[in-house]
This record gives sequence, structure tokens and C-alpha cells, in this order.
Amino acid sequence: MKTLVRLLAALLMALAAAPTSAQQTTGTITGLVLDPQGMAVPGTTVTATNAATGFSRTDVSDSEGLYHLNAMPVGTYDVVAELPGFIRLERKDIAVDVSETTNLNLTLRLAAVAETVTVVGDTPLIPTTSSSVGQVVDLTRIERLPLNGRQFANLAATVPGVGLGFHSDPTKATEYVPQISGGNGRNVDYVVDGGDNNDDTIGGLAQMYPLEAIQQFNVMTQRFDAQYGRGGAVMNVVTKSGTNDVRGSAFTLFRDTSMNAKTESETLSHVSKQDYRRYQYGGSVGGPTLSRPSIRWGSFRRKTACSRFPCARTSSPAR
Repeated sequence: MKTLVRLLAALLMALAAAPTSAQQTTGTITGLVLDPQGMAVPGTTVTATNAATGFSRTDVSDSEGLYHLNAMPVGTYDVVAELPGFIRLERKDIAVDVSETTNLNLTLRLAAVAETVTVVGDTPLIPTTSSSVGQVVDLTRIERLPLNGRQFANLAATVPGVGLGFHSDPTKATEYVPQISGGNGRNVDYVVDGGDNNDDTIGGLAQMYPLEAIQQFNVMTQRFDAQYGRGGAVMNVVTKSGTNDVRGSAFTLFRDTSMNAKTESETLSHVSKQDYRRYQYGGSVGGPTLSRPSIRWGSFRRKTACSRFPCARTSSPAR
């Protein structure tokens, strides 16, 4: 009996000490540091800095010239590689997307005199470290594409293999939701900032987020990692976190009676156009706080509607 208790205690301690894997809300930059002959350059200090937030992460290349910059918040980074005896190399505007690995090889040249090489360019579009099928919907697409109803998840329809279907919630039957590989509702696993955001009763998003609050999201339609663990597809969403500069936005959309034609019911009932008003408004603001050195971001959205509809009544002739 004592032996069994000891084995169970050892097993519990081992499980407690085992590292846990959380669903990713960040990205990774990795690659090789090489010399002009293609040989590995160990001991190189590689630093990635986000100019908007000031966040930075540093790693040193190993004996094979390999470096890893893990757990990088979504954004655009400037990468610098430095080693005595070599020219300082800068790579600007390197994009890091949620749940994605950016492969960035760095080639250093021997330094004859003090100089710096700055390279501005995009990273390869084809990932070589993951078999996941899908696409990242970035901030540019979120801000510039027209969107009926301002439901951010509907932008997933810009990803191959994704369409739009009616909401699985009967109380939201007029709204559209992403339909991936022919399924929606519980077929899609929604992850927001690493947390589960699924309606366990009928499927779909449990908590809706304003369009202005979304930084980007990754739509994975097939062959995604086992860490997500459910659904036939995954939508991994990252919300905005603010920058060192104070920024914000505001919007308002409206429709009223003067902008509408008579409905078929109004025509059949021989009545004038009925009162109709629909407003959708909101905004966002973010930046550094004054009380303590931190960055905050908040957003707000509201929709109100008021309408009247004619009701036709028929009666049978008296006998």
C-alpha cells in the first residue's frame, strides 16, 4: 500500500512539474545567421524591437547559427544582428502574425570599416515550418474592406475555403457567420487572446467584439496543431493592445425613413412609409496611461433601431 501511495505521489509531482502548452496568441521569428560563404555564425546577438510599443526580445545564435525569438506579440518588428568583426545588419518591417512562424535568415559581412547595412523587405510568403492550411486576416484588410453589419468574423470569407452561412442561434437568424468546409456553429473553434470563446450550447462566438478591437485573426481551415483540440476549423483572434502613442477612432452609420422605399407590406396595405430609424456607432482609444507606465486599449460599439410595420388584417364575409 505504501508503495502505491509513493507511486501516486511521484506521478502527481511529475504532472505538476510538466510544462503546459497554451493556445498561441503570439508568433515566432527564427532563422540562421550565416556568413557570405553560407557558414554558420555562432554567438551573434539578434534583437527584434517593436517600434510602436517598445517591446523587444533578444537571442544569441547557437553553434549552428540558429536563433529563436519566441512568444512575440503580433506586430511589425525591426530585427538587428550584431557580432564583433561583422557589419551590423538591420532588417526592418518584419511582420509577426498570430500562430505563425516567420523564417528570417540573416547574412553578415565582414567589417572592414565601421558601417551598417539596412535591408527593408518582406519575408517569404510560403511558411516552411507548419503544414497548417489557412490565412491571416490582418489589420489592413480589417480596416479597409467594406463589411455589412461590422461583424469582424465575416471577413474570414476572404480566406479560400470559407463562406458565409446563417447563424446557428435562432435569436440571431438575420446575422451571418463564417462557414468553413461546409460547417459552422460548433464546427468552428473560436479562440480570443488565448481563451476559449465558444458558445457551448449552440456554437459560434460567445462574446462579440467590436471591429475596432481586433488586431488580426488567423483562420485555420485544415491540418492545424493539436493544441486547439476541437472543431473542424479554428479562428484564432488577437485584440489590439495600444501603442506608445495616443490613437483612437470613431464612426457612426445610420438609416432612416427618407432613405428607404416603400415595402411590399406598406404598398399592399395602402399606407405611407412607416417610421424607421437605425443607428450604429462606436469608437476606440488607446495609448500610455499617466498613473503608471502601461499601455491600455478600449473600444465601444452600440446599435439602436426603431421601426413600425403595417399589419394587414383580413376577415371573412358574414353569412
